[in-house]
Amino acid sequence: MGFFEINELLRESIIASMTATSLYLTVVTGYLVVAYIAGEELTKFQQTLITTLFVSSSLFFAFISFMFLSRAASYGGGDESTSRLVQLAAYWIGSIQLLGIIGSLIFMYQVQKK
Repeated sequence: MGFFEINELLRESIIASMTATSLYLTVVTGYLVVAYIAGEELTKFQQTLITTLFVSSSLFFAFISFMFLSRAASYGGGDESTSRLVQLAAYWIGSIQLLGIIGSLIFMYQVQKK
C-alpha cells in the first residue's frame, strides 16, 4: 500500500473516532440533562432503565472511539512517532470518556439523594 493510501486510512479512522466521540458526548449530555431536570422525580424503574441505556450506549461509543483511534495508530502514516502519538491519544481519550461515565453516574446519584 502506498503512502497516500495509508494516510487516507489514518485520516478516515480518526474521522470515524471523532464521530463516535460526538455520539458519546450526545449521550452523556442527554443523560446529564435528564438527571438535572427530572432526576428527583424519577421512579426507581425509570432511573434504572435510563442508567442502563446510558451506560451501555456510552460504553459502546467510547469503545468504538478507542477502537478507531487504535486502528489509526496501527496505520501510523508511515511514521512511528505519529503512531505512538495516536495510540497515546486513544488511551487518553478513552480514559476521559470512562471518567465522564463515572462522573455522570455520580451526578445522577447525588440528584436522587437530594
